[in-house]
Amino acid sequence: MKTMLALVCAATVLALAASVPADDELGTRATWKPQTRQDVRTMIDQWLANRNLSELERLKLDTLWPSEASPASGDELLDNVAITLSLLAPETKEIVDLCRGERTSPIAPEVQLLSEGSTPEFVRNNLRLLYGRWLVQNDLHDEAVTTLDGLELDSVVDPASLLFYRSVAHHGLLNKEKTSTAISASRRKGTATRGSLSIALNP
Repeated sequence: MKTMLALVCAATVLALAASVPADDELGTRATWKPQTRQDVRTMIDQWLANRNLSELERLKLDTLWPSEASPASGDELLDNVAITLSLLAPETKEIVDLCRGERTSPIAPEVQLLSEGSTPEFVRNNLRLLYGRWLVQNDLHDEAVTTLDGLELDSVVDPASLLFYRSVAHHGLLNKEKTSTAISASRRKGTATRGSLSIALNP
């Protein structure tokens, strides 16, 4: 089921991408680049700056984010962040576990953690992306648009997935104008290659 959804979404968004003028072909430079493992580890360290980790927690963190590791795709970084959050922030485990499985109800579960002001920005923003990805993969486009709209590209570890899933969610609601706008924005920011639009379909 997910494979079929992935193929349909990829074909839809790539077709739309082909119809949007490529701003970078006109000389617009990319304003950001994909995150690396080290970039994300730095974000995590900043999030944990005021927290005293136990030796066991530090060991788990270093195992998940070794100083020397092969490059990772954006969705791999997001999945790794999800594991990190569930280990070091127990209140996130419920939503992380939810996003690992299939939906069991036609109604999307309410996740209060995503709207609570006390939730650290790094945690909230990346959980919104994780949850939004899950919503799109489970055909809950209305909820996905609500969850993903308003997220800034530099606030998440996988901006390419944010652009992709937000575009798919809007197209799922037949909101083609906003879909084209999102794809055009991704091109201005140097992300709407065919590879980057497809890679987010492999959670």
